[in-house]
Amino acid sequence: MIVSAAIFPHGTMILDSTKANLPEGAALLHEASEAAARQVAATSPTAIVLITPHSFSLSHSAAVLMGPEAKGNAEWNGHWQEFEATIKVSGYSAALVENMRCNGLSVEGLTAFSRLPCPLKWAEVVPLHFLLPQLPNVSYIIISPAKGKSIASNLDMGAVLFRFLHSFKHERFAVVVSGDLSHVHETSVTDPIYLPDPQGSIEPNDSVARTFDSLIADWVTGGDRSVLVKSAAGIRGKAKACGYDGLVWLQGGFEALQTVKFKGNVIENLSPTYFGMMVALFKVEKAESEKHTSSWNPLVIIWCIFVGFLQKRYERARDLTL
Repeated sequence: MIVSAAIFPHGTMILDSTKANLPEGAALLHEASEAAARQVAATSPTAIVLITPHSFSLSHSAAVLMGPEAKGNAEWNGHWQEFEATIKVSGYSAALVENMRCNGLSVEGLTAFSRLPCPLKWAEVVPLHFLLPQLPNVSYIIISPAKGKSIASNLDMGAVLFRFLHSFKHERFAVVVSGDLSHVHETSVTDPIYLPDPQGSIEPNDSVARTFDSLIADWVTGGDRSVLVKSAAGIRGKAKACGYDGLVWLQGGFEALQTVKFKGNVIENLSPTYFGMMVALFKVEKAESEKHTSSWNPLVIIWCIFVGFLQKRYERARDLTL
């Protein structure tokens, strides 16, 4: 079952609230992330699904890290490499890949270097920095959505993911999206470690940035899908928000479950420099209008896993005859 969902930023400036020349607002986001981690921990998850925009990226498929573990640091602009994280990859990762493929979705599992630890970078390590002290023993499913997919495709991804997770009645999953908001805020910050790569092509558009970030906050608190998939979608190209696809996965998941509803709360929504960062939490409540159980059958999951196993056996046998 799914017990909570959250949005964590991954700007490295929020890692150390005592760092010199820290942009205004970064310390508040640090405190908000600590608070969100405590609230996620209070729901007692046994595993966390982390949806990240900057992990391994496949051209046409979502990527799921297969483990057995993942580790890395938060290095960015030559700083923050001392912030490290090591996590156990959940055994449900392989089952999720087979289930999503059985549902016709384009997903691949990734194993690094003959099952050495899969690498993590800032987009994973920053949220983990806050989650791990509160939940040191949980396992993780790490998902990287494919770039350039349609909103409809990402809604479908989220729907199948949430149905899969919610079908396990004796497991408790928290779903966390790592993502920042608009990257075109105007800023007066001059320290280069807090600024984008000068070789990049980001042009400030403060009006678009503020509008986009405000729309995402409205979506979190109001739950109106059209705010996310129509209003915010209409300016996302100009807003340049790396976390948008992960938010659409959440929306697809929220819609897919009839027996529960998700009530969102924005803890902080700030832009210390050129990009916006939001910390938000979604509480899971039973839906009053839907008392029947989900039609999703765990036997379907078992069948999908079995089909995937047979497919792999066939592929191995075929390779041996070539």
